[in-house]
Order: sequence, then C-alpha cells, then structure tokens
Amino acid sequence: MAWSLCPHENPSDLWHHVLYRIYLRTKQGTNPQQSWVRTSGEAFDLALSQKYNPILRNHGIKLTPLFSKKDKKETLERMGISDLVGSSKIDIAIEK
Repeated sequence: MAWSLCPHENPSDLWHHVLYRIYLRTKQGTNPQQSWVRTSGEAFDLALSQKYNPILRNHGIKLTPLFSKKDKKETLERMGISDLVGSSKIDIAIEK
C-alpha cells in the first residue's frame, strides 16, 4: 500500500521510516528485534514478488518467497547446490 500511495519514493525509505516504526509501536514493551528481522524479511520478499511478478512474467521469470525449510531445501536441490549452500542462505528464488 505504501508503494501505491507513494510510487516515486524510495521503497527502502518507506520500509524503514514508515513500516518499521509502526511495527515497533505495536511491539512496545517487548524486544521485537528477532521477530522484526524475520517478519520484515518475509514481508519484503512477499512485497517484491507481488510487485514484480506481473512484470517478470512477460519474460518467463518468477520470484518465489521461500519460508519453510522444506521449500528452501527442495529449491536448493533443484538448483543442484544443496550440498554447497545451507537453507538459511536462501529466502527467495528467482526462476525461469
């Protein structure tokens, strides 16, 4: 929604200066650092895929957020690099 309302603004600035602040307010009184990192990353991956998949589809490319260890492992196996890269190193797949 932030990108829709402010299409000429830097998405990173919107993310950090607007969404992060709202998140911190809702977590007031707790230590949100770890959950923020995870939630922030997952939401950003979803936002990227939702925004760019319609454009990339015309080129036969798809962004796929990977949240579960199973999805990450299967993707790394499909890429043939599961023995070289740990599943913690992949959050989104770019596939053709």
